[in-house]
Amino acid sequence: MSIPKLDRVLVTGATGLLGSHTVRALLDTGYSVRALVRSIDKANRVFADPPDALQLCLGAIEDRASIEAALDGCDAIVHCAAIVAVDASSDSNALIETNVAGVKNVVEPAIDRGIDRIVHVSSIVALFGTGEEAMPASAALPPSRQAYSQSKTLAEHYVRELQASGCPVKILYPGAILGPDDPGLSESMRSVQLFVRRFLPLTTSGVQYVDARDLATALVRLVEDEPRSLRVQAPGRFILWADLAALLNGITGKRPPAYPVPASALRFAGRLADRLRRVVRIEVPLSAESAAYATQWKPMETSDELERLGVTFRSLEETMTDTVRWMQQAGHL
Repeated sequence: MSIPKLDRVLVTGATGLLGSHTVRALLDTGYSVRALVRSIDKANRVFADPPDALQLCLGAIEDRASIEAALDGCDAIVHCAAIVAVDASSDSNALIETNVAGVKNVVEPAIDRGIDRIVHVSSIVALFGTGEEAMPASAALPPSRQAYSQSKTLAEHYVRELQASGCPVKILYPGAILGPDDPGLSESMRSVQLFVRRFLPLTTSGVQYVDARDLATALVRLVEDEPRSLRVQAPGRFILWADLAALLNGITGKRPPAYPVPASALRFAGRLADRLRRVVRIEVPLSAESAAYATQWKPMETSDELERLGVTFRSLEETMTDTVRWMQQAGHL
């Protein structure tokens, strides 16, 4: 099968951790990139001395007209933009509306234009369930009562309906994303900051981290792959909480403030924090949603499809070391 050559790729969320690395990976591969950004000033800071192949486009996923304009002349799109919030500090209705409407505003006009290289970045939380086994991407979506996972699940239903109708949309499911050069501390990066500075719970289960640089490579490969419907898991490396404490100790040279917390107690504290946020401001990023992930996570496998596409993932030690070193240099630790 002859696959048409790509010229220009639109990237939403281009000034985020994953989006900015994806822009650079596409440019390094030789593509022209149109970066959808909310702030030109911020984009100019993120992409200092940009090449001619990079075009900045002011817009937002809530604004369909700006998406329509940004899509003109593009052969492919990588949709990275979303609100990521599992600490219940954001308005849940606004979060759901933005993430779900944003996907429709991006994907629908791309399909209407006949663009057949569409990659939607979802999240492994869309596959999160509390059963005995981890949910594969091929399974039906588990129900959720949590705002962030609800937003990803509802958006996922829409994209899966498109896939079922024959639209060539690919879905990537990353784990918690880490990496150096984060333009603004994202949710997962702030969690590392919290673990090093204030509190790391030694509880059941653990966490899966994936490197933004490896995900950017995966997104380039998925864009270049033949047009088809595909669901690809990229959860990253799983680590137990006690092992994470030891890893951070080895990197920073000091023991993080890690304390044993029963799973039931952490989940109760998360529910209590959600209630208290209705009346007072709480800085600690703990919620019923984050506590459920922290205590009930089942390790997920990486899709074989990524190996076929030539994507490899670096060790968690390398990712965490690069992340912590950069955070120290940038004054975040």
